[in-house]
Amino acid sequence: MGNGVFSEKITKDIVGILEKVAIKNKRAMVEGYRVGVKTGTARKIENGHYVNKYVAFTAGIAPISDPRYALVVLINDPKSRRILWWCGFCPCIL
Repeated sequence: MGNGVFSEKITKDIVGILEKVAIKNKRAMVEGYRVGVKTGTARKIENGHYVNKYVAFTAGIAPISDPRYALVVLINDPKSRRILWWCGFCPCIL
């Protein structure tokens, strides 16, 4: 598989943080299965200025003990704020 980009310690720290996010956001938890997630929202820039458009995402890995799966859900320029808000629920589909 080759050498990793990050040290083993950094990788374990990051994976631990991702799992804590899943534990705190109970919607991401799957009984008997450890997962890690990160959600985010970014405001877009057009012509050097922020505009009222966004990109929302959720990224996840599983299982935490031996990550084999990674998934990213990205919603580009959601047409309603409800969809932007919904992206916080995306971990439940990972």
